[in-house]
Amino acid sequence: TAVIGAVGRELSDRRIDLVKQRLHLRGVAGILVGHDVSDDLAAVGIQRQVQFAPVST
Repeated sequence: TAVIGAVGRELSDRRIDLVKQRLHLRGVAGILVGHDVSDDLAAVGIQRQVQFAPVST
């Protein structure tokens, strides 16, 4: 048997997804614009302290 083509989603679903993505990005951009641009990443909700997993022996 031969592969004729990939199964795709409906075009209307793709358009809805794009609208949702743009709305989400507008919200993120609004948060960043409202904050002072600096090295304080905690001000924009980014946690810069991380804990690494223990080293296996």
